[in-house]
Amino acid sequence: DINACNDKIEEDYQIELIVEKIENPRVAIEEDAQVGGMLYDAAVIHVVEDAAVLAQNDLLCNLYTLKNFDYQAPWWDASANEAYSIGEKLYFTTGDITIMNKVNTWSILFNKEMIRDYNLDNPYDLYDAGTWTFDKMCEMAKKVNTASPSVAWDDDTVVWGMVTATGDAYQFFGGSGLTVCEKENDLPVLSFGTEASITFAEKVLTAMTTSEWMLYATKATGGPTGNVWTDSFNVFNNGRALFRPSGFSAVTKASSWANIEFGIMPMPKMNESQEGYYTVTSGSWGVSILKNNCDHQFAAYMIDAFAAGAKNYVTPAYIEVNLKRKSLRDDDSERILEDIFESIVYDAGAVYAFGGISTMFANLVSQGSADIVSSFDSVRDQALNAIEDVIDAYAQD
Repeated sequence: DINACNDKIEEDYQIELIVEKIENPRVAIEEDAQVGGMLYDAAVIHVVEDAAVLAQNDLLCNLYTLKNFDYQAPWWDASANEAYSIGEKLYFTTGDITIMNKVNTWSILFNKEMIRDYNLDNPYDLYDAGTWTFDKMCEMAKKVNTASPSVAWDDDTVVWGMVTATGDAYQFFGGSGLTVCEKENDLPVLSFGTEASITFAEKVLTAMTTSEWMLYATKATGGPTGNVWTDSFNVFNNGRALFRPSGFSAVTKASSWANIEFGIMPMPKMNESQEGYYTVTSGSWGVSILKNNCDHQFAAYMIDAFAAGAKNYVTPAYIEVNLKRKSLRDDDSERILEDIFESIVYDAGAVYAFGGISTMFANLVSQGSADIVSSFDSVRDQALNAIEDVIDAYAQD
């Protein structure tokens, strides 16, 4: 586990690791810099957008300039490096140093008993055939649904096609492999707005704002636990929903809570012609070396060593013990788990929150609207200006 990894690092390198958990690391780092302090050598920032702000405010080191930071090593995620760097400068990244990029990766939980009872297509067969698509998922959900707008969420005589949340709209969009931003010459550019991205976004949003078969977690008010997420999750756990989009943190909970047989699938494809499956991680955390510490190269060396140790100890333990042994219930889910983690997508538009463009999806679902064109038009200029601001800020360093 993480403690064993820390102990080995301390023993091998004859150092003392002082780990401080801070609720708001961005504020702590800013305040320390303002008084000229050197309280922290490095930070793993759990709100990656905050790492982007610290980078723009010249408080983080460019990792590419630190010879002791081997950004090409297998314990750092090359896809994250590519998404997070701007103008050949990388101020934060992720990889095996944290399991949170995996914990916050989405999958689709499905009720295996319901698949059999309703004589539905086996999801694993669909996956292998490359026909696990958004349309197919919706078709299957409709077949089991008995809910209607007038039905109470906790009516235990009702079966829902899916238990979901407003934020899942962006996850379904990410399953297409499309992003709101891409990179050209290592500079971010808006990639949303193409015919393909608009068409698929409209399809997702229309389904999520008009479908009777979707139960939103926010409707689970007044439930027995007083927690809408737990109470809505129990709709799936108790066999009253076919699907539930879930981060792997929820998969772990389902293993101990669920009264059903369940399996996992990746986010569905946009269409059958799409090559491969993709999953956008919703929160990857970012490791950084702080500019006001006194020995950047030493900090870089130790962070690299820690990430290497985590790859050997922490990541395997999380995947093999927490997920495969304790959470997943069949061999197919295990192989699909590995494929999901191999196809994680990092979207620079979400990380840098350019003009709030990545929040369009959840906002529209909350409003019951599928008008992505008007929403995009309303934030396009703001997003373009934000991109220019970040590029300019990075250029100053």
